[in-house]
Amino acid sequence: MKIGVIILAALLLLAGIAAYCIYQSVFCMPKGKRTDYRDIAGNRLYIPYVEQMHKTMDEMEAVPWEEVQITAKDGCRLYGKLYSGFQDAPVVLFFHGYHGSPMWDGYGCFKFCQMHHYNLLLADVRAHGKSRGAAITFGIRERFDCQSWADEMAERFGKDTELILSGVSMGAATVLMAQELKLPETVKAVVADCGYTAPKEIIKTVIKGPAFLKELLYQFTRLSAFVFGQFDLEETSALETLRHARIPALFIHGSEDTVIPCDMCREMYDACAAEKEMVIIEGADHAVSAMKDFNLYESAVWAFLNKIQEKRQKAG
Repeated sequence: MKIGVIILAALLLLAGIAAYCIYQSVFCMPKGKRTDYRDIAGNRLYIPYVEQMHKTMDEMEAVPWEEVQITAKDGCRLYGKLYSGFQDAPVVLFFHGYHGSPMWDGYGCFKFCQMHHYNLLLADVRAHGKSRGAAITFGIRERFDCQSWADEMAERFGKDTELILSGVSMGAATVLMAQELKLPETVKAVVADCGYTAPKEIIKTVIKGPAFLKELLYQFTRLSAFVFGQFDLEETSALETLRHARIPALFIHGSEDTVIPCDMCREMYDACAAEKEMVIIEGADHAVSAMKDFNLYESAVWAFLNKIQEKRQKAG
């Protein structure tokens, strides 16, 4: 009897240790990775674009900006860079991806805003950059941060300034999921570049192995999030939110995305109840559509924003 209890206790201890290791690996930012945004040469996705990315990073630092900060609904301190040099112009709120940086993922958004004289907020997503927060929650908590940033920008720029939510990868899923929350009425459009349908689905996608093993490892991962991070990966999803969406959305995805399947983009586009457009960038891998073909990226975003603005003007 005692041996059985000891064995059970040992197994539970090992399970707890394994769950904690999974939590640290999946939901926490590795030490030293928060601020070294210029070190991109080791990322296989960016290798073809290192030179142009460094050039744009230099421009991001050269153009005047101010550091802004807010307190999230759970008390987490969040930081961002605000480029606000254009008067009476729309404001784009940009959110980067998992283990990413606005200096990388914001490449296309920054260039677009400079070209068309839009103001821009580059947010450091919680647990990234200067922002605080212990856990990366795949959009579960980040969607509330998106809402808080939108409220802050609406208050700062006023009721006559149009806000546009934009994101890449996890940031795209975040801005899509944020639509289920009460956003300022000045939020007029969403641009979602290579987002995923749900936290559950992207985690299961990156787990390799047979179906039963993927499900087992996912459930263990979900449990680790719940126990150590106090959040549920299935609390919400972009796909379900889009079925009731009212904000026009532009979906962008690379045809050769090796991280988030392009089919997820098509699935979300089909589910979206609001006005929508979809652009597939041929040959682009994950999160590099704007780098692969900036001309197509820029023209697609510009045409979409003009289209919905003209419709609003006609509607009075």
